[in-house]
Amino acid sequence: MAAFLCYELAPQPPSFFHDGVMWKTAKTSLGILLKSFTTQQSSMPENGIFVLDGGHLLQTVVWPQPSTYAGVCQSYISYTLKHYGAASTAVFDGYGSATSTKVAEQRRRAQKHTSSDIIFNDNMSITNTQAAFLANSNNKKRLIQTISEKMLMAGIRVKQAEADIDTMIVSTALTIAESEVLPGCWDRHRLTGNAGGEGNPFYNDVHVMS
Repeated sequence: MAAFLCYELAPQPPSFFHDGVMWKTAKTSLGILLKSFTTQQSSMPENGIFVLDGGHLLQTVVWPQPSTYAGVCQSYISYTLKHYGAASTAVFDGYGSATSTKVAEQRRRAQKHTSSDIIFNDNMSITNTQAAFLANSNNKKRLIQTISEKMLMAGIRVKQAEADIDTMIVSTALTIAESEVLPGCWDRHRLTGNAGGEGNPFYNDVHVMS
């Protein structure tokens, strides 16, 4: 016991936490490592199906100004249809889990921007900035629900994870690759390259994009 007490004790391991919040992960380092094991490609297969990172989609589409919340939702649908087609699947984060690894990142983003809870409807005009609105988890949760309903009406498939979406994105891509008779299945995420499937008669190729 004396040997253990020679070391500084902390309620949380300092290598993982700082001021009660998890350190931000270095995803770029992981991306570089994974890229070293893939074959880089400069073009996409024709008629590929896209599995979209919904969190990335929320940040990528720029909200029209001035606009209503119905216009905002339509901008996400139009962007998805234009770039990925109606056969794509959007996978969104869940915000009901307090133990998700994503919680720390959500809190970190919330510290950069502040926004009160907004109970909106389709005809309500936007009064907040996009960054401030999306920094509030309750606002983002309601927006995801509204966008999901409208995407389904437009023929776009939607999934929502209980917490972080990374595993669901991969599993969805693999399921589609196994079931759809198409040249390729593309996962709109963080890397570029061929993630496997070649030579397997039961799978189409699965690719990961940045």
